[in-house]
Amino acid sequence: MSRMSDGNGKLLRFQFSLRTLFIAAAMFGVVLFFYLWNVRQVAQRRELLLYIEQQQGYTMNATPKPWKRLPIVWHWLGAEPIGEIYLQSSKFSFNDREHVARMFPEASVFYIDHPSTR
Repeated sequence: MSRMSDGNGKLLRFQFSLRTLFIAAAMFGVVLFFYLWNVRQVAQRRELLLYIEQQQGYTMNATPKPWKRLPIVWHWLGAEPIGEIYLQSSKFSFNDREHVARMFPEASVFYIDHPSTR
């Protein structure tokens, strides 16, 4: 016989309580939320890079400093580390600069006063 039994002829079944099911579903929901939030953050980084380039700012892919690293989950999702970001001071406010710094924690963000000559 290929069926598992406990020796008395009774079949063993996998059993769990409803509480265990709720805990497992809640944990799955938290992990899914964390994953989807990070996917959105990486997508916003890409959109923000395009916007910075459209507004005549530019980025340099210099090696980031060891104490300023890209979050590992973002790295797994394909985000590329950026070393430096240069923003046009006439087109980006201080709040914009703070937002860019939050979205690129590994980068140093600077203002420039003239258009890029690249």
